[in-house]
Amino acid sequence: SWAKWCCSFLLQPFEEENTADPDKSESVSPKYKYNQRGGVLMRINSDRLREHLTQLGMIGCTPSGGVSRASFSAADRQAREYVTELMKKAGCQVYTDPVGNLIGRVEGSRGGPAIVMGSHIDTVPDGGQFDGALGVMAAIEVMQTLRDNNVSLDHPVEVIAFADEEGSYLTGTFGSRAMLG
Repeated sequence: SWAKWCCSFLLQPFEEENTADPDKSESVSPKYKYNQRGGVLMRINSDRLREHLTQLGMIGCTPSGGVSRASFSAADRQAREYVTELMKKAGCQVYTDPVGNLIGRVEGSRGGPAIVMGSHIDTVPDGGQFDGALGVMAAIEVMQTLRDNNVSLDHPVEVIAFADEEGSYLTGTFGSRAMLG
């Protein structure tokens, strides 16, 4: 399926070639790779991302192997608590907006509009482990990788877990539509 392909693609490590800056005599840590413009690409911690996806997938896990985390349910609240802790560990200031979207924000030195990443963590009954959750967990992993590498941001970045995207209680895509107006 698309979700499995996407997850396997995201979790593949960079090849260990081209770890040195072609314009400098010294090499850099093998976890870095330079792109064609000379910018540094960082590798995420795929083991950590897998672990976070597994832990989140256990919240609301069903006997058939699916996940049932209806919006605003006990399982959803537990998942939001877990995601909140991960956001905080990644250096985010965490808050919930008036419609229930969970937002982790890291300020940038220049201010301005935020760069936004994320998806949702609620599920349909007996849904897939990666639907929505992969977008949120990958965004948190990006923020954790930036923090691990002491990267200072020019622009603010927000990780968002949108509320009731699957339509358990309201009309679906509720949190993202409310944010867009």
